Amino acid sequence: YIHYDSFGMDEITGFSETVDGQIWVSSHSGIYLLDPMTNKVQQYDENVSEMIYSLADDQKDKCLWLGTSGGLRRLNYAGNGKIENPFSSEMLPDGAIRDVILDTYNNLWFSVSNRIFCYTNSAHELKEINSGIPNKQLLFSTTRCKTNGKQYVIFGGTNSLLLIDPQ
Repeated sequence: YIHYDSFGMDEITGFSETVDGQIWVSSHSGIYLLDPMTNKVQQYDENVSEMIYSLADDQKDKCLWLGTSGGLRRLNYAGNGKIENPFSSEMLPDGAIRDVILDTYNNLWFSVSNRIFCYTNSAHELKEINSGIPNKQLLFSTTRCKTNGKQYVIFGGTNSLLLIDPQ
């Protein structure tokens, strides 16, 4: 194995492989791109002031979606490589986003506290999925799975699992 000490002094929080075999790495101190063939590590946007909890690589739109201590962020790696806030404060509530995930339709799923959101990339539309439904649990983790040939997005919280059909 090869030991890397190039990701700051904080906890590593996520990984995603690129189409050319490199690896995106998120940590509480930033975003890095590791080339395992050359052992080179490149840091993106060194002025990150928020802890990064998770990442999802949107290879179609050439950007990373980031769940951070300050909310949802986007890094356009085909452009300037800076981390930006993709939505106005009126569109999303304040709060940490612990997990972000892309479904098989390239829609972005995440939660803020006990509220679930889906950003539809093709329509550029942000929707709150559980608006008006009483939900007292905090949501911490998200994943996707295939069951009986059907894709689902799963949110795990303090009291239960929520299984969502992304269609």
